[in-house]
Amino acid sequence: MKKIVLIALALLSIQCTFAQKKNKKQKIKDQHFQVDTSKLNELELDVTNLLKVAVVSSGYEGYYFSSISSPYLLTYRRYIGNFDIHTGFGIGGSKISNVRNDTITRDSKNFDFSYGIGFAHYTNISNRFNLFYGSDVLFNLETSTYENVSYYSDEKYYDYRKSKTLGGGVRPFVGVQFYVHPKISLSTEAALSLMFDKSKSESKQQSGTDPEEISTTTSNEFNIGYTIPLNIKLRVRF
Repeated sequence: MKKIVLIALALLSIQCTFAQKKNKKQKIKDQHFQVDTSKLNELELDVTNLLKVAVVSSGYEGYYFSSISSPYLLTYRRYIGNFDIHTGFGIGGSKISNVRNDTITRDSKNFDFSYGIGFAHYTNISNRFNLFYGSDVLFNLETSTYENVSYYSDEKYYDYRKSKTLGGGVRPFVGVQFYVHPKISLSTEAALSLMFDKSKSESKQQSGTDPEEISTTTSNEFNIGYTIPLNIKLRVRF
């Protein structure tokens, strides 16, 4: 029994020594790590958004793709000292089509596009970590259409809706950046969006032989939104 205890203690001691040496080597490696600051250009890809932009089958015999949980899918950055100036865009949408028994047809389409330009300031926490904050000016376009056609007793029932929203505003943000390579890093951020949206919607409806009803509405809204730091972004300097 004593031999077993001694062997266990010896193995534990070896393991602890190995872990300490490994941690020491990692610390030395991190101390000598340097970001390649000679590369002043950078491309950033929102990996999380890219995974969402996928064509998949849906229950409506159609497909959909979606994005814009953050405004940028692809971003270009230019570094100037501890600052960067950047511009980027995001895209997303959906398309659903459903036909039932040749009597009911439903089609729904949505499209989103956003564009922005802004700046960020970086504070070095360690050789690999940066804290950054900044602000963007954002513009976005969103369109949607919905069409429902059905037939009952040889009479046609029609419902069509169309909307378009133009928006603009500012987006302050704060985030962290981690370098896995002198030219490659990962980042995530939290943001607050302050947007003014102008919308216009149109609807057309007809029941049987009744006259077609057409209506148009417009609205102006101020919206506040936020983004939590869940999206992972891949950055490459060049």
